[in-house]
Amino acid sequence: EGGIHSPAIVQWNSGLSSNLVGQLTDQVGDVRDLMPTLLDLAGVHYPEQWADLTGQEYAVLAEQGTSLAQFLSSGELLGDRALGWAHEGNRAYRVGNWKIVSSNFLGTDGTAADQWEMYDLGVDPTESNDLAALPQYAEQFAQLLAGYERWAYQTNVTSILPWSAADFNADGQLDQLDVRAFIGGWLQSAAVGSGATFARGDVNLDGVTNLDDFMLVRRAFGLRGVSELLQGVGTSLAVPEPSTSLLVWATACIGGVAMRRKRP
Repeated sequence: EGGIHSPAIVQWNSGLSSNLVGQLTDQVGDVRDLMPTLLDLAGVHYPEQWADLTGQEYAVLAEQGTSLAQFLSSGELLGDRALGWAHEGNRAYRVGNWKIVSSNFLGTDGTAADQWEMYDLGVDPTESNDLAALPQYAEQFAQLLAGYERWAYQTNVTSILPWSAADFNADGQLDQLDVRAFIGGWLQSAAVGSGATFARGDVNLDGVTNLDDFMLVRRAFGLRGVSELLQGVGTSLAVPEPSTSLLVWATACIGGVAMRRKRP
């Protein structure tokens, strides 16, 4: 699986749960979990900024990964994980046992380059039975694809805004639940963006749900063809409904670096 299905060996003499000592576990983890796990175990907060040798300060990227500290100390599984990968044109996205994957080359079985495949790892760990084209799995495939597109946008794999960028509860659709999440998170802020800030409407993962996110939400709902769900939202947030000219200007700005989160 190109390095994304590898075992991990953990030694933690004084802290590892007795339920895990000498045992194998199906808990899914990722290299991106290492930093939040170690910070958690050390009692250190995720940094809000960093400085180079000259003293110049920079904003940090949104938090990536999930701390495994609770799992390691208690042995209780964390449940399904959503993980995305992209490397040299190869792509994959996994939620629980479901996984979609595409390669940047023609497969030996005739699978076209960049064609998505889907597998149920719970019954098919060797990825032998592609379910992507089967009608009975169409909804599952669509939800995974939407998740990958959202992850790719959030991590700057692509600058193309997908409709799923506003799917705040990651259920594969845009509806009133997402609208309520955005309204409930309006003007809430954190020093650093994360999955938690996204769940309350922080589309661009800068830590705060504000007008920048509102403009992105409007675009995402428009892409999905459900703009009517946002009717009156701007008024309820005391945000002026933008004119057509303002929308054009904002769309151009959001597409550029200025409206995206800071990068080092």
